[in-house]
Amino acid sequence: MNLIIDIGNTNAKIAVFDHDNIVEADTIKTSNIIEGINKFTQKYK
Repeated sequence: MNLIIDIGNTNAKIAVFDHDNIVEADTIKTSNIIEGINKFTQKYK
């Protein structure tokens, strides 16, 4: 699995991929990026 992060000025997009398939994706405020990354890394250890 791969964790992909696209950080913009206002929002960040976070997605977990299993090969070519998206397992989960979310859009969060860039100011909350650490919390968003922690959520995904805890869920997909």
